[in-house]
Amino acid sequence: MKFQVSRLTLPFPRLTPFKPWSRNRGQLILARPRIFILPTRQGLLFAGMLLLMLIGSINYHLNLGFALVFLLGAMGIVSILHTYRTLAGLRISAGKSAPTFAGGMATFRVNLDNPAATPRLNVAISHPDSPTVYCHIPPGQTYVAAVQVPASQRGWLRAQRLTLHSRHPLGLFQAWSSVELDMQCLVYPRPDRSQVPLPFAPLLRGEGRDAGQGSDDFAGLRDYRPGDSPRHIAWKAAAQERGTFTKQFSGCAPGEVWLDWEALPGLDTEARLSRLTRWVIECDALGIPYGLRLPALERAPALGPDHRHACLKALALFCLDDTTAPPAARACPSMEPRLTLRQIHGLLLALALAVAPHVPRLPLWLSAFVVGVGLWRWYLALSGSPLPPRPLLYALTAVGAAGTALHFGTLVGRSGGVALLIVLVALKLLESRTKRDAALLVFLGYALVITEFLYDQSIPVAAYSVLPVAALTTALVGLAHASDAQRLRAHLKIAVALLLQSLPIAVTLFVFFPRIANPLWSVPQETATGVSGLSETLSPGDLSRLSLSDAVAFRVDFRGEAPPPSRMYWRGPVLWHFDGRTWSTPLSLKQRQTTLEPLDQGITYTVTLEPHHQRWLFALELPVTLPEKSILTWDHQLLATTPVRARLRYEVKSHLRYRTHRDDSPWEIAAALQLPPTGNPRARALAEQWRQALADPRAVIQRALEYFRSEGFFYTLQPPLLSEEAIDDFLFNTRRGFCEHYASSFAFLMRAAGIPARVVTGYQGGELNPIGNYLIVRQADAHAWVEVWLADTGWRRVDPTAAVSPARIERGIASAAPAGEPLPLLMRAGDGWLRQMRLAWDAAANAWNLWVLGYTEQRQRDLLSRIGFNAPSWQSMAVALVSSTAVLIGALALAMWWRRPECRPDPVQRLYRRFCQRLARRGLPRRREEGPHDYAARVAAARPELAPQVEAISRLYIALRYGDERDPRSLKRLRELVARFRA
Repeated sequence: MKFQVSRLTLPFPRLTPFKPWSRNRGQLILARPRIFILPTRQGLLFAGMLLLMLIGSINYHLNLGFALVFLLGAMGIVSILHTYRTLAGLRISAGKSAPTFAGGMATFRVNLDNPAATPRLNVAISHPDSPTVYCHIPPGQTYVAAVQVPASQRGWLRAQRLTLHSRHPLGLFQAWSSVELDMQCLVYPRPDRSQVPLPFAPLLRGEGRDAGQGSDDFAGLRDYRPGDSPRHIAWKAAAQERGTFTKQFSGCAPGEVWLDWEALPGLDTEARLSRLTRWVIECDALGIPYGLRLPALERAPALGPDHRHACLKALALFCLDDTTAPPAARACPSMEPRLTLRQIHGLLLALALAVAPHVPRLPLWLSAFVVGVGLWRWYLALSGSPLPPRPLLYALTAVGAAGTALHFGTLVGRSGGVALLIVLVALKLLESRTKRDAALLVFLGYALVITEFLYDQSIPVAAYSVLPVAALTTALVGLAHASDAQRLRAHLKIAVALLLQSLPIAVTLFVFFPRIANPLWSVPQETATGVSGLSETLSPGDLSRLSLSDAVAFRVDFRGEAPPPSRMYWRGPVLWHFDGRTWSTPLSLKQRQTTLEPLDQGITYTVTLEPHHQRWLFALELPVTLPEKSILTWDHQLLATTPVRARLRYEVKSHLRYRTHRDDSPWEIAAALQLPPTGNPRARALAEQWRQALADPRAVIQRALEYFRSEGFFYTLQPPLLSEEAIDDFLFNTRRGFCEHYASSFAFLMRAAGIPARVVTGYQGGELNPIGNYLIVRQADAHAWVEVWLADTGWRRVDPTAAVSPARIERGIASAAPAGEPLPLLMRAGDGWLRQMRLAWDAAANAWNLWVLGYTEQRQRDLLSRIGFNAPSWQSMAVALVSSTAVLIGALALAMWWRRPECRPDPVQRLYRRFCQRLARRGLPRRREEGPHDYAARVAAARPELAPQVEAISRLYIALRYGDERDPRSLKRLRELVARFRA
């Protein structure tokens, strides 16, 4: 009979009418047709968590969040293959079941043979009436599982359908297959508990030889039983209060005892069978020959195990036939598995790794709270103390939430929401008792990892995230295994293998998953902290402080040769209003058309702008093409329509030499001449002197630049503090300053001399990275210059800093900074190994930004167009996503199957196969469903002359293969028998 077990249907099985298994005593092989697989409740929770993480990644434009979600999703898909492979190919056969008594437990032995070279982990056998049995089957070995079933009634107890299932490796999916082996256990009647004596024969009652004569016949003592003769009681032992015993004599001749059904009138059938069962056991224990009389059956008196079994079997099957159905199943209560100490330790370590990056952003009290809760849970697990009551947990939750709300001012923003999530995860530890609770904590740990990407998505953060993800996955593997015998290293190995196998699928999902340009809902924004670049105002010392930061402001890829550094003025905010100390932008930034006459061919370049939470887009003067969703204001500021809160990549074309043709309005000229009514009298007087002496505005401009060159002005990154009259103090006293000092004082002088002027801030120059052939512009390259208005040419750039320190404009800030003044590490001059390392690192970061963090909707379309997708739509991307993922899953399944060779059989199997091959050559092949015992019986019937040899080989093989026989001499004996066998 050909046995088929199961079919794999991904992801859900096709529901077909179930056909019961036929009983089979041979070996069954779990094959593909009927292995079913479905997600567990834990798997559905995992899918829901991934969906929430995916929605958050879409809304916050977290490309690393996409990567993590796709990696975890791919890991869930790969786990389906591993779950299926755990059962596929497993060989199952029925073992022997020893008889038991009613009211006890019947033990059915199931042989699970693993022929593969990989272990089968966390295989479970379930029976409706018994607890689930879990086992790990090493490669090429057989595991004998003992399934215990309550035996409530006498007779044949047949094993009901067994269910083999596994949740290996992550517990997200369960594969199962039902098998029904031809296993039955004989259940003897329940022995009577009454103290009714044995029905001794007349000879035992004194009709013969005196049973008490002769001290040489004394054989020992046994416990007293009601009905024993008073002459045989050991009265001396009773007098010494050692107990009541009955003497036994080896020389007595008790005769034979007949256990007769008719000798028990007045009892019902089951009570008679129970009394007779007890007497059979007692006679066998006392060594008294006994016979059994039942209606229509009589067994002559005898002794021995075979006689005992025959009598008990007759009692068990009295008035029954061999096909009696088993008793009704008694439900076995199931309990949720509890967490072990090792699992709690692994969970605490994984969650600590997930929380660690958030600690610098948490208040001290909250960090102490989380650490304290973790240590408390560790102590409770170590000491075995009970977990805290729910009222206390509710109180701690309220305190944590209130403290978070008071500190951050909200519970729904980025910082407040993340802090509240950490509080809830910590408190969830204090109520986690079962593996289901721990699995939820693992999923929340994944969410904590993705929240770190709200703050930073750099390469170091991505590299560190591998640690908590691997630790959380390792903890999830440990939770999926019922046994705690495996070491942490084995669970870590499984987790790493799953993550590595998931990488190709995750990359495919990352590439083809359609990107959404706009957020799904409005995101509450927080005030930017730390160095964020330029601002809408400029005061003495602002840019000098910014020069201490080596953070990247943006990177530029030129299409063709890059212009010289002296021509690289990256235009940013334009400042018009001056209050005597601070310059600021006007409130209205209107879009206005300017007629431009280019004087060069122009230059095209691509800017990758880091988020700075403002609207400015930086471009070389003067841009003639605008990126998407941007405007060019009337004072030539390039602005995005929304603040730049994520890395932005845009392409611009600029002309470095140009002439504008636009009549500036009177209010614009008036705004460029605005000065406070009072203040800085010495500077005003100096400007008035130049205006009266020089009629040409150009001459005034040159005179002012000459003043900066010749009056001992000094360029420094550490300018002294200025008084309230900041312009006068700088021009006539300190004469030490950074670019904002020179730009601010020069613009003041121009306005005081009647020349319209405005201050422009932005960046100047940059560092060319030869590794990636792109320009790096850092925050330290921040610069300020002046634009003056001339009637014949319009607005014209003038940089007073160049008059004081030409090196700053030609070679950058590192060349212009005086010796001994602090510079950012990455801005220090030199061509040594440190510079090469930082340039290589920045090239890697730039590639990371372009292909991972900068993989936006437009870049996705560009990439897909290059690989053959003409005008890719979301429908075509969805088709490519599904098809490519299916191909990768199929390739992985084939690779897993091809790499799974069958393990070499052990010596016992090799010898038995050789024996079977010799019989097959004589026309007696072993059938696939035939066990060794049935095969031997069939061969003996067909070839009686071979029966002794076949029986000896089969018996020895069964003992070595399925029994407890481990003597090397038995293996040697089997080898000799097979070698001498000739069919």
